[in-house]
Amino acid sequence: MKNQLFYSILRYRHGLILGETLSAGILFLDPKSRQFSFERGDLKRLAAAYPDLQLNFLKNNIGVLERNIKKVNGDFTYQVDSSNSGKFVSKELLFSDAAGLTFDAIEEIPLSEKSTFEQTKDYLIQLFLVEKKYGYLQ
Repeated sequence: MKNQLFYSILRYRHGLILGETLSAGILFLDPKSRQFSFERGDLKRLAAAYPDLQLNFLKNNIGVLERNIKKVNGDFTYQVDSSNSGKFVSKELLFSDAAGLTFDAIEEIPLSEKSTFEQTKDYLIQLFLVEKKYGYLQ
């Protein structure tokens, strides 16, 4: 098996008309362990951008996602691999709707011998979750 990392950005889309999205988190899949992990973005940043956002509703949906990840990671009957991970995410982890939380397509990053899964994961968190890069607290 190649040394690789799979990830998908969780985006918040406030409305369909403008089509704007902000990153709400990143989902990772380690194909070696077949385990998911999730890094939550700063939801206060989303609320600042959209004052009419129902922050509790958003927190609840992300809480459901985190519980589903924990359930899937602890249950060996789930067979997740890179070929079916996109369908699996939308079916088992978080149902996406047209306006709200939606995952991007799952991307693959082949890892070199010099970069580990954790190093690449940390880099992606800093790249896509701006508040983590600059040290803002949630």
